[in-house]
Amino acid sequence: MKEKTLIFTISILLFNTRLCHADSLPQQMVSANDAVREAAFQKMGSLSDADRKPIVSGLVKLINDSDIDRRERALEAIGKIGQAAKAAIPALRNALNDDLPYIRTHAAEALASMGSAALPVFLEELGNENGDLREIAASSIGKLDPAECKSAIPALVHALSDSNSMVRQRSESALERMGPDVAPPLLENLDTASGDTKLTMIRLLGAVDSTAPAVTQKLVGLLNSDNKQTNLTVIRALDHKGSAAVPALIEGLKSDDAALKVGVCEVLADLGPKGKAAVPALVTALKDPQADVRAQSAVALGKMGSQEAAQAVPALKEAKNDADPHVAAMAADALTNLTATIVTIQKKKEPPSIFDIENNAGVPPAASKSSATPAPKISTIQKPKPKTKLHPALVKVSPGKSRVSPTALINQLESPEEAKRTAAAQNLIQLGVKAVPALIQGMDNANPVIRSSIGSILGTITPPATAAVPALSKALLDPVPEVRQNATAALIKIDKVAAVPALTEAAKSADIVASTQAISAIGQLGPDAKDAVPVLTEITKSANPDVQAEAAAALDKIGTPEAKKAVDSYNRQQTLKAVAAALKDLRKDPKMVNMMAVAALSKLGAPAVPQVALALKDPNPVVRQGAAKVLNRIGKDSAPAVPTLIEALDDSDATVRHESAETLEKIGTPAATKPLGTYRMKEKFRDAMHAMHLS
Repeated sequence: MKEKTLIFTISILLFNTRLCHADSLPQQMVSANDAVREAAFQKMGSLSDADRKPIVSGLVKLINDSDIDRRERALEAIGKIGQAAKAAIPALRNALNDDLPYIRTHAAEALASMGSAALPVFLEELGNENGDLREIAASSIGKLDPAECKSAIPALVHALSDSNSMVRQRSESALERMGPDVAPPLLENLDTASGDTKLTMIRLLGAVDSTAPAVTQKLVGLLNSDNKQTNLTVIRALDHKGSAAVPALIEGLKSDDAALKVGVCEVLADLGPKGKAAVPALVTALKDPQADVRAQSAVALGKMGSQEAAQAVPALKEAKNDADPHVAAMAADALTNLTATIVTIQKKKEPPSIFDIENNAGVPPAASKSSATPAPKISTIQKPKPKTKLHPALVKVSPGKSRVSPTALINQLESPEEAKRTAAAQNLIQLGVKAVPALIQGMDNANPVIRSSIGSILGTITPPATAAVPALSKALLDPVPEVRQNATAALIKIDKVAAVPALTEAAKSADIVASTQAISAIGQLGPDAKDAVPVLTEITKSANPDVQAEAAAALDKIGTPEAKKAVDSYNRQQTLKAVAAALKDLRKDPKMVNMMAVAALSKLGAPAVPQVALALKDPNPVVRQGAAKVLNRIGKDSAPAVPTLIEALDDSDATVRHESAETLEKIGTPAATKPLGTYRMKEKFRDAMHAMHLS
């Protein structure tokens, strides 16, 4: 008997020794108790580098702990320590290959806190067969100091062609932070690149702060691409370069390639006054044999908005009579944009009229320009200037009048030429209500382009085209989304009151896209759409989850008491569904699925507690462990589960007991904490018995 007592006493002492070790700083840094972790980090901050080494070693051991949460917190702790924990780099490298994605993510974050010392690890992982690891590596390099990561540029440029889109995206973001040094390798690889990779390289050349002539020349040379997306990307890249790109753009206007010259003009139009040095070259381009080049050069000149652009006025006046109507229209628009400059030029350069000469008779030429005593002002009759004969395409149409019938204008809406479509739409708008009957009839046109355009026009006509409400209401169920969209916008502009019942009816459509579109529009009306609440409430109970969600969002925007009640009911049902689905996943393997379910349930918070508490009694220990972890993460809001948590203190599974005890401690009420003393005594006894068994 004495021998057994002695063994028991020794076991207790061994247990207490282990408790002291468990309370060491690394253990405290991975505690589930926020206050304990905070205190441990504060203590860590007061230690010397030498004293920190054993702490880091302890945390490294915890990276492989059987408790996933403790592993996660160990990685977070190493990340907070930062460069003083460089000894952990090998262990962190191994953790990058963990089965659990969030462990890999925390390992990468901890490595990134080491600075450039971790760069070799990330560069190695950038070549890993696992796409997730390559993404993590590229993302992590982007978080390091760019000045210390120049050696990574070639590998990141190579990664721009990775098969994984997220790797490409992360690599682009990392390169964008590295400045002008990325330009040479991008230029070197640009000719062999294709598709999205080439577009990415072009974007980067525009984004990085490099004004090297080689960069702008290369970009200008790409403006002749047959690919519209490539051209657009190049234009945006050159826009970023500002006036630094102008010399190369001027050279581009000398090319024999019409497509390239059109692209150059588009860039110069975007640059506006910053491209003023190109005005002479643009004036020359007004005589180009290609109409597209002439038209786009006129557009660019109209955007210059500078005194330098004044020299283009004579050429633009001549271009107003161009044989191509589109060129003529663009030249007229350019002159309108340069009105202030035109007035200045006319005042300075137009010869005086005969009336001015007569009024200034006897005044010496020098005196007429400048005199100490200004000549008295003489009231004169201004000679009317002769009217310029405009190109037919440029004749302005007075409101309510048109040289072409509304029906003919409507047919013009399907023209392949944008200028003609635009002119037809403007004429129909100017006709106003006189065009409405023809427009209403046109809503039945077989061509969806015409129907869509008419919807937009009807929403613009003033006074509002109320007669078109029935036709627009019918168009809410048109098979083409663009037609529905324009009809919806027009209907709301014309008559909000009439729009609500029409949109409510469309919301009932069996076509999910049409229904969602109508519901979204109802939501935009806010409280004005209160009459739609009953129908939207029913829709929140429909079979399609996307339509349900859109209806709930619309009800939330309407905001009446009835609408809020419906939203609350919807949210409760969604929470119950989410809890049920996540609880189902708790039973699944691999562990990753189980842990994702724990995370999902934890985010749901208090509404999930009743059902999770029931799972704490499940016969499957994996389910009980997951339920206990969820309640622990929810913390104080798990208070309704206190009775079940107290029962779980005697669970056969140690993890369930431990998580339940921590949860009760977080809840902190007398009823929750009272059983913890007994629990701790029982745990000591269990450990002592376990030690005796091992001995």
